[in-house]
Amino acid sequence: MDERDPADAVWAETSSGGMLRDLFGASPTLHDARVRQIRFESETKRLEMLVDYEDEGEDLPPFRVLIRLIWSGVRRASFSHYENWLYGVGFRMLPEGGMRTDFDQGIGLHGFVEADDFEATMEQASPKDLADHEEGRMDIELS
Repeated sequence: MDERDPADAVWAETSSGGMLRDLFGASPTLHDARVRQIRFESETKRLEMLVDYEDEGEDLPPFRVLIRLIWSGVRRASFSHYENWLYGVGFRMLPEGGMRTDFDQGIGLHGFVEADDFEATMEQASPKDLADHEEGRMDIELS
């Protein structure tokens, strides 16, 4: 039986998961990440979320990355938001196959995505190159 945290197991399977774990010393919690963009393509059932995330590794200064979260084979998704902040993210496997991503309720964005697959890629990594994103602003694109 796999004793790992389910979130660690999910992150380990993604393209940038190992790199993000190495940078921060643990899998990203996405606590206080800022959602910059949500894009859904109905034809391909693909949902993308671009997040700006800052954390610090063990004995390291804060480090900031831009991460693209990608769900394919989206079955259901629901979001509610007050601001563009994430409180945290959890993952769990569904009995019928696929997985569910839960966005913890806080003052920001919360909800869930149920999909066949999840992927995360690091788009940019640099504390200086990422411009601050306007608080509360989030671009949403549906096609």
